[in-house]
Amino acid sequence: MAALGLFQTDGGCRVNPIYEIASPLFTKVVINLGQRYGRGSKFTITAHNASRRNMYVQSARLNDRELNSFCFPAAELLKGGSLELEMGDHPNHSCGTQRP
Repeated sequence: MAALGLFQTDGGCRVNPIYEIASPLFTKVVINLGQRYGRGSKFTITAHNASRRNMYVQSARLNDRELNSFCFPAAELLKGGSLELEMGDHPNHSCGTQRP
């Protein structure tokens, strides 16, 4: 999951688990959710301008909504949809600063 730019520092042990966003290794990944057990069809992670140099998340959008923190409920991933990340070569200190 870390290669996809997602991780869970608590190991997914929360009552309502969350995914935290990091720098993905890939510019685009599609996760097949299988549409079973109430899940969606697929979840797509796109990292615009990602490269070795552009490793810092500048902004994040989950299903076309801007994220103000670098985490989101795991249930959102399981519903399907998309996570779009804008990447850059310097940290954006004002992005992702709000706590969930």
